[in-house]
Amino acid sequence: MGKRSRKRRARRAWIVPLVMPLVWILVRRVQKARPRAAYRLAMTLGTLFRWIGFTGATIRRNLELACDRPLGRAELRAFKASYYKHLALLVVELVRQPTITDLEDFDEAELARVKDLYDEGNGVIFVSGHAGLWELAAHTAGLLGCKLLSVAKLSGHPQIDELALS
Repeated sequence: MGKRSRKRRARRAWIVPLVMPLVWILVRRVQKARPRAAYRLAMTLGTLFRWIGFTGATIRRNLELACDRPLGRAELRAFKASYYKHLALLVVELVRQPTITDLEDFDEAELARVKDLYDEGNGVIFVSGHAGLWELAAHTAGLLGCKLLSVAKLSGHPQIDELALS
């Protein structure tokens, strides 16, 4: 992490202890909710994220780099709305993960293929990008009885790390 990133993180660290009690309340509520209610909550969270507008400048800059052109307001607004809803769905899926205790909703053929590859003794490597639900692959591997090694970087905020590791 660069010097600028450390300074930015230090400037924002004061808010973590203020927000975490609310985050824990939301986590418990999402874990107790039925799936449909949890996803409705995700849509509400996505709207809230959009109103707050965190990472908005980064989204614009990265999208313009990806498109290799400046974006119009309507185009950027539509993308941001989709981005924040997707982010909220990822958060809800991550929080709901401990409630998944069986594999009945997963594709049986794919699970069997992973298990067969694992049982051959050579191991299986899953590679994923940062902003996906790669955590679900790890959770599923545990349900299949596969040993797992993950590499990740903690946030540096003890309260956030506690949530991530719980």
